[in-house]
Amino acid sequence: MTKFRFRLLLTLFLLLPFLSLHAQTAAKPDVVLKGSVSGSQNNSYVEAPFTVPEEIVSITVIFHYTGKDQHTALDLGLFDPQRFRGWSGGNKDHFTVSTTNATPSYLPGSSPAGEWKLIIGVPNIRQTVTSSYEADIFFTRRSDAPVSFADAPLREGPAWYRGDLHVHTAHSDGSCLSQSGRKVPCPVF
Repeated sequence: MTKFRFRLLLTLFLLLPFLSLHAQTAAKPDVVLKGSVSGSQNNSYVEAPFTVPEEIVSITVIFHYTGKDQHTALDLGLFDPQRFRGWSGGNKDHFTVSTTNATPSYLPGSSPAGEWKLIIGVPNIRQTVTSSYEADIFFTRRSDAPVSFADAPLREGPAWYRGDLHVHTAHSDGSCLSQSGRKVPCPVF
């Protein structure tokens, strides 16, 4: 393979996630949540409820907010009508939850109809700042969804598999209380 072909293939591979996101943002969102957060809400949480209709198999949230230039930080989390579905903090501006998979730090599973809540954490906003946010929410209906789930394994034996291997250990910021009550690095179990 020539260097040019290799670079072209690598570029296309790296662009695939952005092309997928662009395809969703080109469509009109099913729900748009707009609001603002002020300095008095520093270190709090804002609930932004929205309704999910029947027969939804995938939900994508794309989030934008102002005030980053003034050190405002907003975090994201999600609850469905029955349970917590995930938290990405401020490290993602978009995520997807679906029946068969989800963006890392979110839980896959059914998308029950009813009131869901986008949770906006406000870990940092200055007292005099107001930040406006917009969350564009896209639904994939059962009839629109590609068939991508199989009841049996797709292959057996060694292969590439997707998984979330995110852990905190003594080599990052993981800490535990020792038997004497001191904060010490966590052992890996």
